[in-house]
Amino acid sequence: MLKIGITGGIGSGKSLLIDYFADHEKALILRADEIGRKLQEPFEAAYWPIIDEFGNKCVNPDGTLDRAWIAKIVFEDPDKLKKLNSIVHPMVESVIRAHCHEALLAGTKLVLVESAILIEVGYKAFCDEVWFVKAPVEDRIRRVMDERGLNREDVERVIANQMTDREYERACDRTIDNSGSVESLRTQIEAELFRLGLEELIRN
Repeated sequence: MLKIGITGGIGSGKSLLIDYFADHEKALILRADEIGRKLQEPFEAAYWPIIDEFGNKCVNPDGTLDRAWIAKIVFEDPDKLKKLNSIVHPMVESVIRAHCHEALLAGTKLVLVESAILIEVGYKAFCDEVWFVKAPVEDRIRRVMDERGLNREDVERVIANQMTDREYERACDRTIDNSGSVESLRTQIEAELFRLGLEELIRN
């Protein structure tokens, strides 16, 4: 079983690449953000440690964490961001490793671990290789504005706080160019599957 990390900046097209493998019986998709959100739900593993760190102001009236409020705090305070990451990401890694173990026993051929901060939080250590999904900045900005309803300034601020393309390329094993068509992206994915001896995962 191969474990491949999928990373890249906001709006680069990581989800588009991941979608190629959706519902494939021999591939498992693990999205770090989704796992992290579940861990922060009421009474899950990260819930109380986050409240201990940020106080009751981070809790909504219904008992859920006010993720927007927390995001604003950590965006303005790098130390708070580091603390939040130190709470959540080791738990996410533990869940990912558990899923990988189950996948191995189930005969899964490929596990994809997707995270924009895969390099920064150390998930690369348990991946066999890491793919960087790359796209032009203007395409990324437009895509995020259209899909998430953010304004240009907000998107540019997020991009400025992420790794640069050069940093991603230096840290990753492969670069997938998402500047062209969906068919071009598919061709690159299938070329990588051939390289890895995973032709059985190629979609007809």
